[in-house]
Amino acid sequence: AKTLAETRQKGVSLNYVNGGLTTMLSYEKNHVDSDITYVAGGYTFGAMTLLGSYSETRKVASANDKRTSMMVAATYVIGVDTLRGGYGKIKQTGFAKLNPNGNDKFTVGVNHALSTRTNVYADLYREDLANVGTTGVALGVTHTF
Repeated sequence: AKTLAETRQKGVSLNYVNGGLTTMLSYEKNHVDSDITYVAGGYTFGAMTLLGSYSETRKVASANDKRTSMMVAATYVIGVDTLRGGYGKIKQTGFAKLNPNGNDKFTVGVNHALSTRTNVYADLYREDLANVGTTGVALGVTHTF
């Protein structure tokens, strides 16, 4: 049996911020011994922010498993409203896959600031999971304490 110290998550992250550019590179070995590498970046110019990320997880359920995910997104601020859109994809190899082409999700939405700490949002999304498409709406309120 592994000791508590051997099952703890371990990770390191390098972050860089300069003006409108933000980047991150990280590595983690989680409690089930998966290796996770993550790279992300964003760039803000004026009212627009472009974002992207990529992650790779190895040894998900066995030594040959691999799961990758990628995301690209953009936001655009107009007064108290933020328009947003994005695309993400998850692919799995080495074990039983729900969808051999990967799972895809497209989202567009708006976030409206009611105050500096409270927002309401509405998103429309299209998701393809296991070769079955789903279209949905997400509505909500966020509040930061």
